[in-house]
Amino acid sequence: MMHLLLAVLLAQTQAQMNQQAYDDASKQRTVMQQWYSKATAAAPDKKALAFSQSRWQTFIDATCTFYGSMVEGGSIQPTIVGSCYSNITASRSAWLQDFVTRRGHVQASVAVDPTVDKALTTYYGKLAKTILPAQKPMLLHAEQSWIAFRDATCKLEGGTCMTEMERAQLTVLKNSWIAEPL
Repeated sequence: MMHLLLAVLLAQTQAQMNQQAYDDASKQRTVMQQWYSKATAAAPDKKALAFSQSRWQTFIDATCTFYGSMVEGGSIQPTIVGSCYSNITASRSAWLQDFVTRRGHVQASVAVDPTVDKALTTYYGKLAKTILPAQKPMLLHAEQSWIAFRDATCKLEGGTCMTEMERAQLTVLKNSWIAEPL
């Protein structure tokens, strides 16, 4: 979203902002693919990493489709969708880089912190109350896709992954523009 704000401050045209969002997403995708290749080399369980990556792809598609639906038909829609792809891909790159740094070390899983889990569930519930009925299935699909991604990733990573990912997702939702009415 930083590029979107910067583009507005620089008074670019909407077409330029849309192109910038697309370019940023493409650059982030290239970086993520480089880290994914390194992570594959480091992973003790390559199938689990590939499964996590496929769940991530479903999650990002569902989430960015939902974000785009919030401004459907508007000229800013490509900027919102592109920024969504860019931001989520950058987060995935950071996780893959950390995974490579740890050389694919997997820890024993720890149960999710129930207070974080409840806070995230409550926040999704509040968000669902602020959107149009036609957008609710998209939000549900985005949420379910994120859960599948979280589960696949935490099966691979272990440790406090569940709580860390839930805490991060809650922060992302609270800091996004879609949270303004909450």
